[in-house]
Amino acid sequence: MIYHYGRNWTVPMDGEYTSRVRVEPPTFMRHDEVNGRRFTEPVDVEFRGVKVERGQDQL
Repeated sequence: MIYHYGRNWTVPMDGEYTSRVRVEPPTFMRHDEVNGRRFTEPVDVEFRGVKVERGQDQL
């Protein structure tokens, strides 16, 4: 089974963008007590120069 935790966005035009992602820690532990404590702090990541081409739903 594949899980999707994303969201679809509309961009004004094709080009290079900067994508910033923030992942919050889960509200409950996953797996066991040792491995479940790995994700206790939020994480911020930035991807620069992401090339985006709009799909068929262009207006």
